[in-house]
Order: sequence, then structure tokens, then C-alpha cells
Amino acid sequence: MASGVPPQILLKKVEKRFREYLPQDCDNLLGECVKLCQHYDLSADDLFWKWEAVKHSNRETHRLDASNLQELKIHVAKDHAKPSRPTNKGSSAQLSGVMSARSGAFGYGPGRIPRQLGGGFVPSMKKEGVDRPVPVPGSSKLFFSQVGKVGRREYRYMYEKLSERSDVLDERVDDMAEIVRLHYNLQELCDPASVTEEDVVVVGRIVANVDIPATSEPSKLNDASIALESSRMMGSGVRVPLRFNTPLKVHGTTRAGFFPGAIVALRGRNGGGGWFSVSEVLSLPRMNGPPPPPKEDVESPFCMLIASGPFTQDTDLQYRPWHNLAKIISEESPDGVLLLGPFVDSSHPWVKSGDVDENPEQLFANHFAQIVVDILAEKPSMSFFVVPSVGDTLSEHASFPQSEFDRSLLCHNRVYFLDNPCRFSVNGIEIAVSTVDTLFHLKKAEFLKQGQRAHIETGSEETLDPMAELCRYMLQQRSFYPVFPSPADVSHEVNLDVSRSKLLDLDRGIQDHTPHVLVVPSRLKQFSKRVDGATFINPSSASKGSYAFVRYLGQEEGINVDIRKL
Repeated sequence: MASGVPPQILLKKVEKRFREYLPQDCDNLLGECVKLCQHYDLSADDLFWKWEAVKHSNRETHRLDASNLQELKIHVAKDHAKPSRPTNKGSSAQLSGVMSARSGAFGYGPGRIPRQLGGGFVPSMKKEGVDRPVPVPGSSKLFFSQVGKVGRREYRYMYEKLSERSDVLDERVDDMAEIVRLHYNLQELCDPASVTEEDVVVVGRIVANVDIPATSEPSKLNDASIALESSRMMGSGVRVPLRFNTPLKVHGTTRAGFFPGAIVALRGRNGGGGWFSVSEVLSLPRMNGPPPPPKEDVESPFCMLIASGPFTQDTDLQYRPWHNLAKIISEESPDGVLLLGPFVDSSHPWVKSGDVDENPEQLFANHFAQIVVDILAEKPSMSFFVVPSVGDTLSEHASFPQSEFDRSLLCHNRVYFLDNPCRFSVNGIEIAVSTVDTLFHLKKAEFLKQGQRAHIETGSEETLDPMAELCRYMLQQRSFYPVFPSPADVSHEVNLDVSRSKLLDLDRGIQDHTPHVLVVPSRLKQFSKRVDGATFINPSSASKGSYAFVRYLGQEEGINVDIRKL
């Protein structure tokens, strides 16, 4: 969102986004666009997609001029004025609308507002990109709000222009470079391709610099292939091979981890030999810790069961692990249940072969929807949160980031369909979730370089726990999925929509704060770990007989996590 973004930076982002649609003399137009962003609290990306909608609705519109700027203003104002659509659809014990036509008749669109759990819909207040529910006396003790949204949009995956993708990648480097510059109080950052006599600091993206045909699988990073790609603003986007000095200094630890797509800060020099010689790897500035927990009161503690798909074995579609889990949910009676896709997995052998008598919606209705509604009828204070997977055949949106399921799958006022990834708050505890196996992809792409520990910062912690290091990459890079490009053999698991990668930002307008809890389901061994103030949870999958049970016990005792077996 535009909140808190300096006008100069916002102007630069708007100009970059609208570059190909602007006439030469465009200062007035840019100024009006910036005012629109500030007035309606929009980011440059938000305004651009609204412009796309105007452009597509009027095929004669190709350039942004004074005339169609007025159309854009009207379109933005209308979108802003659209009311939310609160509703109350009968008893929670009814399965009304579970298998209704997926026309959105029972949905609540991208502008729907958060609700207080168990108590119907409530008004909200917008601040810093967070929908904040207003308490309603006498309703459930749980309060839910979602931070930012992917939202439903025109499906354009793989139809982006190369300029759109490169602009987004460049902007990520530039944003991180500014964070590094301010943190280390540097006057300027340098171009790694420029020859220098003294050591300088450079910031760029790690890439594999291998001269192979475009159709070949990229090699894993190694000493011979690792290179740094600068942004166009800082170095014309040139890729420069890296060579590491011995001993290599590494901030706060004894080894540096690299992977394709990682934004890094390096100290060294280019002596004219065609490469950048690295003497020191600077640590990226840490995110702020989680936001302060809510004030202590009897209503703030809660418990949540977390389970990830697949929910059935590869040998059948009986969903026995899920049915066993449903019994546990009924017995344990958690306040909230977080279910992560895939629910009807596109990689399941029976689904792939077409050896199935029911369509995906019928499978979901028969095995999930009816059971969830029955549980909610018995447990009036319980709520379900549902996050899709790129591998879900139930989703019409098969790229990442991914919008929520259509609400027609299960229409109930205590079932919350969320984006993938998403960040939401329950009783003031921030929870971030992604169903892409980011940790496994990081592990496949990781290249470790031994060094000498230097410049230990206050609060820094060194650990040789490989799993904790994978988690830390996400925090350092401030991203749900910092790998680019994805490892070739697992790229189908993510279907990364590069032009929307801003939606993968981990902080999402929360003033660079880490969440309290990050749920990162992975095929790697299940775990719960505390990393730099955040609690990471890998519940594994229900098909492997594993799930997580989380308790928030109040300010004094904090968050407790049990990884359990079915």
C-alpha cells in the first residue's frame, strides 16, 4: 500500500510501472497518479492493474493521457466506494450452498471484510493495509483479520511482458539495496562491473552464470558458476562472476549461504579481471521482531490445530488420514483449525490417470464439506481457515501467489478461505502461511561457502542447524518464496508468477515486522523451531500421519507447539 511510502519513491515506482503508456511530457500525469495512490492508499502495482482494467474495457485506449486519466480516476473511486456484502445465511448446521454452482453467488469477492469468529460479520477499520475487526459484545473470543490480499484478478499467468517481469525483479533489488544502504550508513552502493582500486559495497541478485542452451537445466551453484546480477539502476543489469577471497569474512556466522534469487550485500572490488572479488559477505538488516502480543486478558489465549495435505494416501481416494484427523478435531475442540492444501491433489496417481468417478468438487463435498459443517454444528465456538495449494484441482488459479478458493465450495460463516500465501491475525498473534514447499526448494538450491566469522551484531545468533538456516533465509529475504528461478525439477510445484511477486513479501506493510508464527509445510522432516523471534512450524502432511497443535498461552508463557502423530 502507499501508506508511509515517501512521495519520491512512490513517484519512481509509478513511473516505472506506467513507462510504456506515458507520453514524453508526462510530469503532470505522474503527479496525478501519485495523488491517486496517496488518496486511496494504493501501491503503484494496485494503480497499474486498475489502469489495465480501464484499458481492456476500452480497446481504443492505448496511452495514458488527460482524457483516460479521468476514466482511471472514476474507476478507482467506484472501486473504493463498493460496499462490502455482509450476510447471514441461516443455521451453521446447514450445508446450504456447499455444492452450488461456482458462480460466486455465495462468495464475498475480493473486497470482503474480516469477521469476528463465531459471531457473523462485523465492520472493519483499515489501517496500514490491515483489515481490523471491531469487537461485537457477546460473540466468540477469537478475533480474525487478514493482512493484504492476492484478490481475484484477470488470469494472466505466462502472458506477462518481459518488461513487467524485469521491472519487478529490479524493484526488489533496489528496495533491498536501500535497506542495506541505510542500515550500514553508506553514501552510495557501487556497480560490481566497474573497476575499482578500493573495496566497495555492492548489492545484487545471485544467479547461475553458466553458458548453456536456454532449454537445458541450469546447474546448481558452485564456485565456477556463481555470479551477481545488479539492477539496471545500479549497474545496467550486468551479470558479474564472483570469486571469493580466502579467508572470506562473513557477518555473524562462519559460513555464507547462497541460492539463485537471493539478494546479497558484498564487500570487495573488481580489479579488471572480469569478476568481482568478494572479501566480505555483509548480513542483511534483520526484520523487526513480531508485533507486541495483545494485552493480557482471559480472552486472548487460544489453541489451533494445523494440518496440511495431501489428506489421502497415493493408493486410494478414501481420505482415511483426514477422517482420522476429523475425529481428533471433534475430541480436542480447538478454537481454530487451519487446513492447508492440496485437498484434491493434481499429482495423485488416480487423479492424473483420470481413474476417478467423482469430479474434484464432489470429492471435496463428500469428504470435507459435510464433515466440517457437522463439526461446526457441534462446536459453536470453533472456526476453520482454509488455504489452497498450487496443486489443488479445486482451484482455477494455479499460479503462485494464488487467490483463495471460491466460497461456493463450502458456504459457512465460520469457514474462512484465505490466499496462498497469506498473513492473518488471531487475537493479535500474527500467523503467516504458504503451502509451497519453500524449504525443500531452498535446500535443493543452496550453496554454502565457508568463511571466518566477523562483525557480530547485537542479538545475532549463529546456529549450525540446517533447518533453522533455511527458515532464516525467508526472514532475511523478507519473502515467502525467495528462490528465482525455481529449481527446474520442482518448478511445477510453484508455477511462480514473477510479475506478482510483490505479493510474496513477508512483511506485507506491517512495518518490517516478522510474524509470530510461520507455517511452512514441507516434505522435509516435521519440526517446530524458534528462529530470530519467530516460531516456524512444519506440520508435514496428514498423509504421512502428522499434524501440529498450537497454543497461545498469553504474554508470560507465549506460544507452545506440539507436533503430533495421527
